[in-house]
Amino acid sequence: MKSLIFAVVLLMVGSFSLPVLAQQQDLQEIMNATKALGARQNELLGKKDAAGIASLEQLTPAAYERLEATAARLEDGLRRALPGRAVVRAGSLLTVFFRETAPRDFAEASASDTEAFARFFHAMRAAGVLLPPSQFEAWFLSTAHDDADVDQIVEAARRA
Repeated sequence: MKSLIFAVVLLMVGSFSLPVLAQQQDLQEIMNATKALGARQNELLGKKDAAGIASLEQLTPAAYERLEATAARLEDGLRRALPGRAVVRAGSLLTVFFRETAPRDFAEASASDTEAFARFFHAMRAAGVLLPPSQFEAWFLSTAHDDADVDQIVEAARRA
């Protein structure tokens, strides 16, 4: 019996990676399939490239300064709206932990009150603020968020 040799072929389809496990004799078939996708993939990549370039052109130093200011304003507002909760921020990423102090490791993060976070999550959702469903996930701010958004988020947090 012919021994089986397995290989992992990384097939790029759009922006998704698809790992494929195949026997050695099937590798040529898989490679032929990737060539057939090539023309369509190049067309899609051209559109993605244009969108990526347009996005990068918007990310000026002033845009990053505005993003940092918006994130700092949200952090400050949440700290005032949620006394006794740890608001942790790194750049434009932010997380609220339902505990007194910011966790220093996974064990401390795991000791957070996840039931209180679940109630907070649903109250925020009812107020029109969509958060990640786990307090172990980060909130992502973007240059699309403005002072009115921050005010809405902070007010919803205060009421939650």
